[in-house]
Amino acid sequence: MDDVFVKRVRAAVGAAWRTLVISAVLMTASWGGFLLIMHTRPAWVLALWGGGALTWDQVQTTAIWFYGVFKIALLLSAMATVFLALWARRLARQ
Repeated sequence: MDDVFVKRVRAAVGAAWRTLVISAVLMTASWGGFLLIMHTRPAWVLALWGGGALTWDQVQTTAIWFYGVFKIALLLSAMATVFLALWARRLARQ
């Protein structure tokens, strides 16, 4: 296979792994912040999220859905990255 193409695929794999690690760290930090906010329940959070029409149960449900969807997106990205890494290794052998 073309060496330039193999190098580009390997560079894409490296960038994808770095992106996954950064995304996982950001998600973990934001989850910790969410847990802190849910423990203290400051009034300004409800004001930022829409005023008095919002309850803490709605905030919690929305945040849990967000983190669930984000984890699924991370899983799909990780699967694509693993595929790309295996493909790059196979291209290098040929």
